[in-house]
Amino acid sequence: MLLRQRILATALLGLGATAAMAADKAGWYGGINVGRRDFRQNDGGVDSALANQGITASSSTDSKDTGYGFDLGYQFNPNFALEGGYVDLGKSKFNSNVTAPLPGTADGRVKARGLTFSALGIVPLRNDFSLYGRLGLIHAKTEFEASGSPGVAISGTSETKTRGLYGVGLNYDITKSLATRVEWTRYAKLGDVSTTKGDVDLYSVGLNVKF
Repeated sequence: MLLRQRILATALLGLGATAAMAADKAGWYGGINVGRRDFRQNDGGVDSALANQGITASSSTDSKDTGYGFDLGYQFNPNFALEGGYVDLGKSKFNSNVTAPLPGTADGRVKARGLTFSALGIVPLRNDFSLYGRLGLIHAKTEFEASGSPGVAISGTSETKTRGLYGVGLNYDITKSLATRVEWTRYAKLGDVSTTKGDVDLYSVGLNVKF
């Protein structure tokens, strides 16, 4: 009888500790992140976007820039959270040597930004570290802006569409109310043939504050 009581007491203590840990992790938080982004253009990139306007060109593009974002999230328990936010994925500058319909030059940029929503699966580790995976959506606007030398007429274009996103990260709880992150996130298939199309990778560091 005494053994059963000890087993029951141990089980209740374990449940209490689990509930306390879950309650400690649950709650609202907000964060900011900033990092380096790389726009991996495909389907000919800028040359295809110009060809869509009847312009033949050979272009060079700087696909790297700074990106940043803001998140508001709710963590339900130590293993799951939902986040919504805004991300600015910077711009890719380009220069083009135009050969038709008239010889000339062009330059411009491709920009992307949008609203995000994602779910996080979290794996707690030792010493206040945790790994997490991210899966969600971005409602993104991709813009193509360009100007040409005299005789080279180029129109600005944009495309807005909902696409997928996914990523992985490492979180460290500095205190019970403050945490830092490092993360890689891919925003898939942004843009279209008129703006350039491709995947955007963001490598970021962030800071979260629990309310």
